[in-house]
Parts: sequence; C-alpha cells; structure tokens
Amino acid sequence: MTKEIRTIRNYLDKADKETFNSIMNHGWIAGGAVRAACARESIKDVDVFFYTHNDRLALEVELIDQGFTQVVSSDNANTYTKNDVCVQTIKKEYDNAWTCIDTFDFTVTMAFVQRVPAANDFSNDIMETSHFFYQDLAARELRVNRKLQYPLNTAVRMVKYLKKGYTIRPVELVQLLIQCAKLNPQTLPEWKEQLLGIDMITLGALFATMENEGTTQLNADSLMDCIDREVDKRLGDEE
Repeated sequence: MTKEIRTIRNYLDKADKETFNSIMNHGWIAGGAVRAACARESIKDVDVFFYTHNDRLALEVELIDQGFTQVVSSDNANTYTKNDVCVQTIKKEYDNAWTCIDTFDFTVTMAFVQRVPAANDFSNDIMETSHFFYQDLAARELRVNRKLQYPLNTAVRMVKYLKKGYTIRPVELVQLLIQCAKLNPQTLPEWKEQLLGIDMITLGALFATMENEGTTQLNADSLMDCIDREVDKRLGDEE
C-alpha cells in the first residue's frame, strides 16, 4: 500500500476501520481525495464511484451499518458523515475507473484508487493517474480537460483552486472559455445539468422557484435576468 493510499485509509479509519475495505469492495475512490493525499493536503471528503446502481446501494447499506448518517441527497450524489469523515457516493455509473477520470475537469484531479485481483487470491489496492497528473500537481498548475462535459461547473471550480494557490496559463483559460462558448442550453433541465454540483444557494433556490412555476424554456439572457432579480431580492432581505 502506497503512502498516498495509506493517507486516504487513515482518514476513513477515523469513522470505522472497515470503511476503506467497504469502499474498495464496491467501487473506487477518485478525484479530490487522491489529489489531496498526493499534495500532502487535508482530505475534506472522499468521492466514491461505481460500476452499477446496486454497487452503490450495497456500499450505502454498509456505511449506515458502520454508523454513518446520510446528510444530503441530490441528483448527483448522496453524502454520508461520521466523526468528521465525509463520504460521497456518486450516482453516475461508469464502465471503469479510467473512463471515470477521463471526464474530470483538471489533470490534477485525474487519479483513482482501486482494488484489483492479485496472485494467490489476494487483492491489491493500486493508484493510477493521468499522464500529466504529477507534473501539473508539482507545478500547482491547472490543465483543462479537452473533453469537458460541464465547462461552466469547471469555471466555478477553477476559482476554488486559484484560492488554494494553483495557477492557470492563459492558453488553458482560453480553452475553458471556448468550451463554455460552445454551450447552448435552452431549457431549465439543460441549465441544471450544466450547473450541476455548483454550491450556490442562489441558483438552487432560483431553479426550485422556476420548477414550481412550470418554467421549461430558458435561454442565457433570461437566466441572467432571473439571477439578477434573485440576487437583488436576497440583498434586500438582508438589509
């Protein structure tokens, strides 16, 4: 077991000594937790990915048995906590871990930890990364995935990484802006999908209001007008 994997396991052990094994038996860990372990940063949460719906359900049952409490459920993931340990079970399913990290937005997040069969009926926990992972992590540089699914989400996440001390080259920023410009959402569901996972209370409340009002068609100008009105309303409520 590498020291990076041991770091992740030590984080999960604070909740239950079997949590790491449960995760490895049903799915794999990818993204921020692996990046944090490699960068010697504190792990905030662990994202777990799965092959099938049943794999996720099986892990969630074991987490509850281990004393975790489900605190959030969204279209994207369920969140479980115990003893300051946070585990998120991702609902989108993947054919394999490589396909999974190939959808991630920055190369510094393209890494996973997975259990694979080994000789003599033993299992082996391994860590795999994208080609530029270590290079970009050492330089604390953001390199944008050229196959982004949710570039607007990536633009917001970029701010979080910049606050952590990462940098982004102008050419990479242009790549991100080009991918954003290619988008053309025209309905509320399409906007919700593109903004999925962005931690913005204003947007969440706004989308809920629109759904209650039966809004379906929604272009960019209309969405910006609605956001402005929602922000003005909230500012007024605070005064």
